[in-house]
Amino acid sequence: SARYNRLRARELTDTVARWAGRPVTSDDLGRAVDDAAATAERLAELTALRTAPRPAVAGSDALTAALAAQVLPGGQLRAHLAAASPGNPSGRPPAARVFLAGSGLDDPAAYEALEDLDLALVGEDHEWGDDGAAPPARTADPLDGIVDHYHFGHGGVARDGLRDRVEHTAGKIAAAAADGVVYLTGEHDEAAGWQLPALAEHLGPGTPLIPVRLAGETADGRPALREAALRLLEEVQRA
Repeated sequence: SARYNRLRARELTDTVARWAGRPVTSDDLGRAVDDAAATAERLAELTALRTAPRPAVAGSDALTAALAAQVLPGGQLRAHLAAASPGNPSGRPPAARVFLAGSGLDDPAAYEALEDLDLALVGEDHEWGDDGAAPPARTADPLDGIVDHYHFGHGGVARDGLRDRVEHTAGKIAAAAADGVVYLTGEHDEAAGWQLPALAEHLGPGTPLIPVRLAGETADGRPALREAALRLLEEVQRA
């Protein structure tokens, strides 16, 4: 499959060259990798502010930056990040540090609902949270590093093996120093449900994990999320 992906990537490069009316060279691809690395440094700074003992960047803002990183040119994104001011001027610690796992989200509404309850969302494992903070490696043929980055990199819950997915998510939870996990399962996302019991077993009783089913009359998420947040706070306070 890695060889197949290289062939398809080379064909895509040739197609882009035809559109541009000039060859796409290794130097062109190398500069793109360097640009991605510069963006990754800025996003790592954002993550450090978000996961600080007293977070200075809201999870909803971090998600917006992750979305922007997937569509904006690197220079434009970095300019926006440089102009942004960290939040939490009071320096007040949150009621709890929460990791959001499970189904992917289409917008920051779920984040904002939890933040309204004074929770700090310090990380996530869904695809929209893959903001490009881990860029392709610089290789002799830049196409190799680009293809391997997407071929071997972390995928979504429907694509990764269960054990790898659980270990990856648990590692991110630990790195973010989360007090607990809110686990979302969308109405039509069976794959997220498969991971839930395995993740709960892996984390053990020391890390509260509260599932939230986003379906039916609670499709907007707010009633179910509020109930989950209150349950999580109770368990964190008991710990």
